[in-house]
Amino acid sequence: MDAEVTASLTRSHLAGVPFAALERLTSGSTDLQLAPGTVFAPAAHAAEYCYLLVRGLIRSFLLSPEGRQVTVRYSQPGSLIGLATLFSSGPIPAGLQAVTGSRVLLLDPKTVRSLARTDARVGHAMLVELSDRVIMYMNTVGEVVFSSLHDRVLAHLLDIAELGRQNSELSARISQQDLADQVGTVREVVVRILREFRAAGLVRTERDRIVVLDVSRCRRELGRVRQGSPLRTARPSGERSGSRPRLA
Repeated sequence: MDAEVTASLTRSHLAGVPFAALERLTSGSTDLQLAPGTVFAPAAHAAEYCYLLVRGLIRSFLLSPEGRQVTVRYSQPGSLIGLATLFSSGPIPAGLQAVTGSRVLLLDPKTVRSLARTDARVGHAMLVELSDRVIMYMNTVGEVVFSSLHDRVLAHLLDIAELGRQNSELSARISQQDLADQVGTVREVVVRILREFRAAGLVRTERDRIVVLDVSRCRRELGRVRQGSPLRTARPSGERSGSRPRLA
């Protein structure tokens, strides 16, 4: 394993697993480099897969019969994406898309299942990973049902901006159409909401990005204490609610 893969495993729930088991887990994997915007797993497909996210930002999304999208999760390095497909009899409804340039390891399903059965530490790490997913998706359902569209747009902007932060300025490199897709609405509605955010001094829109001008005020506008942690993003190994989240 190279240093980048080792670092992502250290940030994952597999951090406490012996190195020999991690080497076996990643043996036979396929190393993929993904350009921004690449859809590498379509929605509602039946294939089983498990990706270790090494670098970048991946979104999981649902697709309606009419072609509308809604993002249900942003994954950061250390995340095991698609783990549930290895232990479920049905197709996973979500598709996967690289938000930024990303690197993933496509793990061998037979190897992952074998280690889950024979190594209690690997099995426990996967149980924690899947348990966190269940709670996260329940929170996401609550957001969609109980939050306003304004809140969802603002929450997604903060998610993308914070996860992709590279300097002191907080900005989301996303088009208005992509933002509309990710919150499950149409571009015209997002344009109107962003216009209201601009008038309120919350954001500044540019050609290829949206700059968050007042992060503290944006969080207050959401009506909840987010403690710097995107609700739809997995926590790193060893962290629980209220602790400082990892980035990317």
